Amino acid sequence: MVSLAGESDPLSQGTTYTYNGFSQPLTVTDDLAHQTTFAYDNAGRLTSLTNPKSEVESYGYDAAGRRTTVTNGRGKTRTYAFTNRGDVSSLTMPDGAYEQWSYDGNGNVTAYTNPLSQTILYAFDNAGRQTGVDYPTGTDTTFGYDDANRRTTMVDATGTTTWSYDNADQVTAFTSPQGSQTSGYDDAGRPLTTTNEQSEVTTNLYDSAGRLSKTTLANGQVSVYGYDARSRQASVTHKVSDTGSTISSEAYVYDAADNLSTKTEGGVTTTYGYDDADQLTSESRTGYSASYTYDANGNRTSKTLGGVTQTYTVDDGDKLTSIAQGGTTVKSYTYDAAGRTKTVVTSAGTTTLNYDYESRVTSITYPSSATNSFTYNGLDTRVGKVDSAGTATYRRDGADVLAPVLSDGSAVYTPGVSQRRSGATTFDLSDRLGTASRQTNASTTTTATRSYDAFGMLLASTGTPQGPFGFAGGHGYQEDADSGLKLLGHRYYDSSTGRFLTRDPARDGRNWYGYCDNNPLGSVDPSGYKNEEEPKLPPFVVRRRDYNHNPGPFLPPSDKDYQRVLDNLRMISETKRGRELLDKAIDEKMHLVIDIDWDEDGGAGGRFDDEGRIIWDPDHSGDRSGSPERIFAHELGHAITNDQDNWYSTGEPGDNVRNNENPIVTDPKWNHGRPERPRTQY
Repeated sequence: MVSLAGESDPLSQGTTYTYNGFSQPLTVTDDLAHQTTFAYDNAGRLTSLTNPKSEVESYGYDAAGRRTTVTNGRGKTRTYAFTNRGDVSSLTMPDGAYEQWSYDGNGNVTAYTNPLSQTILYAFDNAGRQTGVDYPTGTDTTFGYDDANRRTTMVDATGTTTWSYDNADQVTAFTSPQGSQTSGYDDAGRPLTTTNEQSEVTTNLYDSAGRLSKTTLANGQVSVYGYDARSRQASVTHKVSDTGSTISSEAYVYDAADNLSTKTEGGVTTTYGYDDADQLTSESRTGYSASYTYDANGNRTSKTLGGVTQTYTVDDGDKLTSIAQGGTTVKSYTYDAAGRTKTVVTSAGTTTLNYDYESRVTSITYPSSATNSFTYNGLDTRVGKVDSAGTATYRRDGADVLAPVLSDGSAVYTPGVSQRRSGATTFDLSDRLGTASRQTNASTTTTATRSYDAFGMLLASTGTPQGPFGFAGGHGYQEDADSGLKLLGHRYYDSSTGRFLTRDPARDGRNWYGYCDNNPLGSVDPSGYKNEEEPKLPPFVVRRRDYNHNPGPFLPPSDKDYQRVLDNLRMISETKRGRELLDKAIDEKMHLVIDIDWDEDGGAGGRFDDEGRIIWDPDHSGDRSGSPERIFAHELGHAITNDQDNWYSTGEPGDNVRNNENPIVTDPKWNHGRPERPRTQY
């Protein structure tokens, strides 16, 4: 999930923390005095988390210190079992759903059995690279690699996909894209220009703080972005040209916890309200009023629209079972054993959904017997759709779910910017959420508008909006016209209920069906993969070095090495010293540059060079320096303090800093459960 909050908070007291003697947080209090409380046992293990609404999530452990139970605010418990080496071997949900995993000696998952007792097998080569997926029936998936460990082939139910690379590990050929686009970047990895196959150029400018300040589209339209003193987007103004008239504008105001409190567009102000857990509870403006309530695990329990209340009922596994109005059920749901929505029943009849072994929706059949069907590649990416409009074949700038759609057979897209069909280009004018609320033509004339509620349900439109990229379309959300569902990466989202159709495959966060923690104006979820709040991080870019140690191009967020860096930053942000370091980087407007070097000089696993770059080997396994995660944290300290003299390794086992505290070395969570003596110097 991607937060839309600003980078820094100079005008406020900021979030405050209290800690125990092992630098573990005891309380976290935001500017609105909303407090989250943590409790630990004598071994330093987290035993409970109490949110600002006094909703408690508690945790149990086995003798080896492995978390075996999670009990949510509703009193419902998930139970985990582990292998001897500490890998999760099974998970039992509160509703009885049971799934299992098997592993090889290297910790790779070799088999997964879902709650339907269907087993998927996974194959790996001696280098630990995944080479195949074997399904119980149907076409399997295989992967091939070159000598540099780069994926070169994928054979799946849709055919064969191939990749080619240059010496800098940059993809030079990819079989799928129909049409192309090129991008130019500045030294911080920010996109400056995007040129599509029609030679239409989009240009971005940034202010001295590194924030996007202006975008110029190919038809000359200009979007100007303003920010408040806390770096939160305060306005967007769309104009016909640099000096031309205003087409539309929006202004935004936030509360002290960074929640959007008002939006003003065309002289109409919408006001938003939140509970102590920052869940959206109301949105209102002249002629429109909606309110929401939630239970202790973040399930919506009611929605009131225009004075009419609908109540929601969920089972022990957080599955929505019915919606009632005035005591009468207006919609009911059934699920399979894996917790996937199977049927939706209304007065119009029954809609039925089918899934494949990866829990991807393969077909939807409506009460009229009309059917939509969907196909996917071996990386979960939707590549085909058949609906009432005909057949769409999706071509992307890559093969994974975050790769932008460039074509669907009827139109060519520049994601978040424009689309071209029947020889004419339509341009999107988007709000802070990336929602294309207005579309214009080549002469900057408005051709269509659309408005949504906070959760993305379409409320009204004018003209004929073009394409599937409406609500949060700038982040890749795709709206399916027949079903009204939205595809967010791996999962389908129902904006009418504010829920996904299936559980989060990441199995993270407190509610695995919920969307953006019920704060749909504070973040977006392009992958549909994690239901957790992102910590505030400084801007960063990641590159891979070649075997001559020359840096390659900036990696996209979908790249696995980018994700490894992001995971480390998230981990570091959970510790006291790590959070202080990251806040320092944010306050000082730092942009971090991390280079992945697979054969790092010196064998230490990482270093901080004279040009201010972190150079890191994520596969380092040396005993002296510690784990790759600890090495990364250590080098991050160098980078943020810009201090080569007082932040360096002693060479002593288990203690790779002197005069300073490694951001993760004193946290028992990352130090094999053994907290070391806290050190507080920078």
